[in-house]
Amino acid sequence: MYLLSALSEEHAKEICDWEYKEEYRIYNTNWATVQVQKWAIADELKRKLQFSAVLDDNNALCGYFRFVEENDRVMLGLGLDPQICGKGIGTELMKLILNEFYHRYPGHTLELEVRDFNQRAIKCYSHAGFHVVDSYSKDTLIGAGNFLLMRYVKPASQIER
Repeated sequence: MYLLSALSEEHAKEICDWEYKEEYRIYNTNWATVQVQKWAIADELKRKLQFSAVLDDNNALCGYFRFVEENDRVMLGLGLDPQICGKGIGTELMKLILNEFYHRYPGHTLELEVRDFNQRAIKCYSHAGFHVVDSYSKDTLIGAGNFLLMRYVKPASQIER
């Protein structure tokens, strides 16, 4: 079982120490760089308003997510501790995120961006109900890349009648 919590500065620093392997290394960073480049996770107010920590039963940080509201659309950003990536908790994590989204932003559309090489994440997002609506290239603080824009579509079985 996973719990939501405020994302503290200590959590943010821990996230910056996560070490991903192989092609996922592009996500590796450090706290000093994040602060100098003024990433949202380093900003106390943005952490409070936009970020949530995902903790396990032992209160250990296992992931995080961020909601950024833009009119009637909410962009989702998320990350998972690389030590538990690929171990099947994505479905549970996505349910937790979707429940929180519907609680906070009724009537909004939920979207996310994902690098097109990240098939592990794309599979998880697709399984949760996200569908690709666009693809493009762009520059980011961690380098240029090709991205997919995915939008959440609530399954017909969950639509209230």
